[in-house]
Amino acid sequence: MRNFKPALATPLTSVTNRRKFLAGITAASLGLAVGSTTFSANKASANGSIGYVAVQGAELFVHPTDLSPILYMDEGVPVDVLFGPHEGLYEIRYYGTDGWIWAEYLSLDGSLAPAGNIGGGEEAPVVQDAPAANPASSDEHWIDVNRTSGLVSLMIGENPIAGFWGSMGWETTDDGFYATAIGTYHVYGFDESLHYTDFAGNYISNWVAFDPVRYNGFHSYTKDKKGNILPNGAGRTAGCVALAPGDIDQLWDFAQMNMRVEVHW
Repeated sequence: MRNFKPALATPLTSVTNRRKFLAGITAASLGLAVGSTTFSANKASANGSIGYVAVQGAELFVHPTDLSPILYMDEGVPVDVLFGPHEGLYEIRYYGTDGWIWAEYLSLDGSLAPAGNIGGGEEAPVVQDAPAANPASSDEHWIDVNRTSGLVSLMIGENPIAGFWGSMGWETTDDGFYATAIGTYHVYGFDESLHYTDFAGNYISNWVAFDPVRYNGFHSYTKDKKGNILPNGAGRTAGCVALAPGDIDQLWDFAQMNMRVEVHW
């Protein structure tokens, strides 16, 4: 079972919007007026479900693939639940503004909303704390990414149990948006399916997300819509770490939610 933990939201340009959002958003307000009409979260939703914001300052995101916060919500406010769960989030309407909220920040029937299926279709268990920071404990499972050599190592404590070459970001800075940025991260999401990505303009599978700021993660070589690896599928990425068939399968099986990922020179 993989344990779900939400990503940190970062205000970046939208990658994919589910819908056009209403103009004139008033952040954390008690209403949104358009002309003489004030939209209320108590109005009937698309599926008739009402929930409540469970955490003060909870972010309302653009989309599960774009965790840019639209606004920050007040605890206890009723919201229309439009869709979900999907990737651990729900689509809601907050005072007339549509967006997405982490399941653990949404209350349904007096209890936190279930996260549902995440990534590869496994049911999301209870959130767990992130593993201890480096140095690794003797039995900690974690992933080491060496940008100098391109080596990706699956680690238990300080001992590599597998290693393989990975294709990394074309940007060579430490922390650029299209770099495989240096730092300590933790896995926060999975998607085993063959799916389209705007960054490659094609398809990938076995997505293991670890950098929510740049939308970086581990994934397969780039594929066509039928799942065939493209001739340049092993080329430089927009910041992710692309792995060969077999290698990405090993990493997918090894990775767990909240697992530490170290990226370094």
